[in-house]
Amino acid sequence: MEARTLITIPEESELPLPTLPIALDDVVEDTLKDEFIVLTGVFAGDDGNEAIADPAARALSAGKGTVASAILRAGGEVKGAITKKKKPKYLVVGHAPGNTKLKQAREQGVPMITVKGLATVLSGSNEEPEKANLHGVRYSDGYQ
Repeated sequence: MEARTLITIPEESELPLPTLPIALDDVVEDTLKDEFIVLTGVFAGDDGNEAIADPAARALSAGKGTVASAILRAGGEVKGAITKKKKPKYLVVGHAPGNTKLKQAREQGVPMITVKGLATVLSGSNEEPEKANLHGVRYSDGYQ
């Protein structure tokens, strides 16, 4: 009988955070003109908004500045919530996304995409952006 090797799954903290795979210089201006995007979860990049004193609250903003800079360069706007007034163009889903935003996006038919999908949009491509795979996702507990 052959010896079997067990495959171990890395601890959640060891999983790489989603990284925006496009340089700011490669973002095509006005690709998101008059559109807004909502972000949920944590992304690779900066360590969160330093103006937020509470470390737990600051952690929820980790990497969002990096992603938001690219969206702004494309002429878009970044909002913190999904409202019924105007539907966002996309919900960009990072690591440990917020369950409330995902639920609101589903209810309003907002396309949920990955950072790779966002990079496709920001590059000016006509390709369909990669959709977020939410199977087995661990949701954020949010700021408590």
